[in-house]
Amino acid sequence: MVYDYAMWISAAFKVKVIRAYQAMERQPQAKAPSDPGMSEQLRATIDRKALSLALQDYDRVRAVLAERARQFLRHGDSEIQVMARLDQSPVGSMRLVRSEDLLPLGATLANLVNAVNALAEPA
Repeated sequence: MVYDYAMWISAAFKVKVIRAYQAMERQPQAKAPSDPGMSEQLRATIDRKALSLALQDYDRVRAVLAERARQFLRHGDSEIQVMARLDQSPVGSMRLVRSEDLLPLGATLANLVNAVNALAEPA
């Protein structure tokens, strides 16, 4: 399934995925960390849960990045510019908000503060 997905992206990417998988298979497998007092079954359950949580985080992170990419595209950035942002940003530091995107929020907050102040003033 992974190979099919890689092929959907491009033939060249599929070749890279196959080579990476083959290289990974040739490497000696790392031993699972030793957890004294835990059965093999408990360690396997922990590993399954950790993998499940990692996959959930992957889905959330991917969804956030995809939405942000769509926002950049709507603001007129080209796909090349969006890809450059993704490729050049250190992990976890891609700016998810443009300062100009905050201007309407600032106006809304100012109106809210004024409304709250008006309610708090004695009649």
